[in-house]
Amino acid sequence: MLGTARSREFPGIERLDIQDGAALRDLLRRAQPEITVLAASNPNVDFCERDPAQTREINVEATLDVARAVSEVGGTLVFFSSDYVFDGSRPYFVENDPVAPLNEYGRQKAEAERGVARLAPRYLILRISGVFGWELARKNFVLQILDRAHEKNQIKVARDLWYHPTYAPNLAGVLEGLFASGARGVYHAAGADEFSRFDFAVEIARCFSLDERRIEPARFQDILGVAPRPARSSLRSVRLDPSAQNGLCGARDGLLDMRRTQGEWVQYLEEYGVATKGIGGGA
Repeated sequence: MLGTARSREFPGIERLDIQDGAALRDLLRRAQPEITVLAASNPNVDFCERDPAQTREINVEATLDVARAVSEVGGTLVFFSSDYVFDGSRPYFVENDPVAPLNEYGRQKAEAERGVARLAPRYLILRISGVFGWELARKNFVLQILDRAHEKNQIKVARDLWYHPTYAPNLAGVLEGLFASGARGVYHAAGADEFSRFDFAVEIARCFSLDERRIEPARFQDILGVAPRPARSSLRSVRLDPSAQNGLCGARDGLLDMRRTQGEWVQYLEEYGVATKGIGGGA
């Protein structure tokens, strides 16, 4: 097994910029992977709206080049897509519902899905929602709330955006099951419970023993940026095996596991010389 990252190297992790086509193809020729998992993207929804040309370079163009490169060496490509390919007009969305993105990020993901299906002879597209867990970049919603917990101001969170937060470690088990069954095509994999962003933020505060009174409900239009969001982007699956769906825990269970593994995560960061500041580390 080989992992790659754009800006950091760890044991078993090579540095790779997937926008460097020559380096990408050299690595794939050396590794000859049976399965290539593409998780790289720019997930900043508002930045995608402000600068679609720049973000398309990674979210669409580099993604499609990975699909071409994988097809050249053979094997299966796994591409992580998003609940934001939907418009929020239904209570929930399943795999065969038509995509209708409201924002540029969703449009880029939808275009990348079509390209992957066209270019990669064998592919898996996994649509995911609100993925959270320990990560170096500290981009996910849980880590943003934990980082803001050190501020004195109230933390305003949208009460009118609903989704299924998904604990990142659960996705490994889902993929393992899909690989074992030889699955192909589009699948939805999202956490077991639906939350508003506000309710999820309150759960975060409770699980990490923070003052939940500092979490303040607000309307989305009053607090977030330039990109529209679907009011309800809840994902359900009619294709995923029931045992795999049972492996996708609820948000609270995921948060409790984060709390349980917090010390291990900080130890891991310190072992490799990464600054640990704040809850669970992070500069």
